Amino acid sequence: MRVRLRGAGPLLRPFFAILITCGLLAWFCSRDEEARRAMLRVRDTASLVREAPTLLWPPWRALRLYVSIDDDVSLYYELSRVVLGEAADAEQMLRFDHRPDPAEVAALRARLAQARGRRWPTGLQLGFPPLSVLLMVLPRLAVDTLGAYRVAFAVLLALLYLGAWGVAVAGAAGLPRRVLLGRMALVTACMGPVLVARLDVLPALLVVAALGALARGWALAAGLLLVLGGAAKLYPLFLLPVWAALLWGWGGAARRQAVALLGGPALLGGLGLLLGGLPALGEHLRLFARRPVQIESVVGAVLHAAGWPSDYGFGSNNLLLPPWVPMALDGLLGGAVLALAAGAGRWAARHRDGAARRQALTWFAVATVLVVITTSKVLSPQYLVWLVPPAAMLPGRAGRLVLLGVCAAMLLTQVYVPFMYSWLMERRWPLLLLVLVRNGLLVGLAAGVLGVLVRSGRRDEALA
Repeated sequence: MRVRLRGAGPLLRPFFAILITCGLLAWFCSRDEEARRAMLRVRDTASLVREAPTLLWPPWRALRLYVSIDDDVSLYYELSRVVLGEAADAEQMLRFDHRPDPAEVAALRARLAQARGRRWPTGLQLGFPPLSVLLMVLPRLAVDTLGAYRVAFAVLLALLYLGAWGVAVAGAAGLPRRVLLGRMALVTACMGPVLVARLDVLPALLVVAALGALARGWALAAGLLLVLGGAAKLYPLFLLPVWAALLWGWGGAARRQAVALLGGPALLGGLGLLLGGLPALGEHLRLFARRPVQIESVVGAVLHAAGWPSDYGFGSNNLLLPPWVPMALDGLLGGAVLALAAGAGRWAARHRDGAARRQALTWFAVATVLVVITTSKVLSPQYLVWLVPPAAMLPGRAGRLVLLGVCAAMLLTQVYVPFMYSWLMERRWPLLLLVLVRNGLLVGLAAGVLGVLVRSGRRDEALA
């Protein structure tokens, strides 16, 4: 295999790019249940020595250790059992959020009994929006055991991930398809197995589909897709005001598209009322509002490095800060997105010639996601999935630099997730420094992308 560099970026022959991507995804999906159980029994050096034969033999099991560690998929399995009317392990579910006491376990068991068999179980304080719940349940319809579920869930996510890239390649503009396929292989390697261990691939697929629909003038379909994405993760909803401002700024028929784009939420809101999924989405929103500042976030990592106390909850370590701090960060996130939307409208008003509108939509999508990631009080490892495929669709030298920066941030995240997160909680400086560098890189990427947009607006130049 040869790797060649040209003006459009790193190129891999399309066949090898697809082969590498599928090979990596197959490895990510090859989860070994016996290895997962053995790793759960490792508590100290003595237990590690005792479990070493199970973990390292046969040789191919050692290669699968990296993709077999216990993760949130076990929680998804338990929640799917609730939806299907089965008895779930309350203690196992709570353990993913914090260290439960017996009273909490008993209380959750009572709530589980009430929620059993509901399409959109609420009142469990887990905070998953309705489309995420549906994604959890689908693999459970085909398999029964946790080990089989973990593999089936990973395969489903891998197929959705390939679907997202298929949509991106089919609608590629400004980049040769072979370049985009090469970038697909690069991003897959840099992001790692978290791709198939979290729910974020589904909204990423819906966002790139919305991007393609909007570029073709199908604004209502794009709005529907974004709201569906918001029913899986919140971040696609932040694209609505930014893209609507772009369309409005372009004027003419684009303004009718802006109205149609915003009509999608109204239609799906009515459908959500009919299907009963809105309470689950409302619970998700309320729980996110209550979330404290995570130690991996841009602000949280700085305070964590400064020695601010933290505690475990919501599936990660969070800083013990006054309640107004996370509320202020929520306000900062919302204000930053609205400011970006205002800037998008002004930019579009100076670029009404209709040229390269797809590129503009892609650049502003990447800018929005970077703004959300860097201003949010939560920055989980899987949030970087939100940047693909759009970050790989940016053309020109600036686009290549953005992609390389995103890949570097992904690689830095892979260093401490999943095996060394406890070192971050313990404030070990190598890991603290790594997260601070990763966050600084993301902030620099956000500033760089916004700088590209500002310079383009001031000079009345189209984006590359």
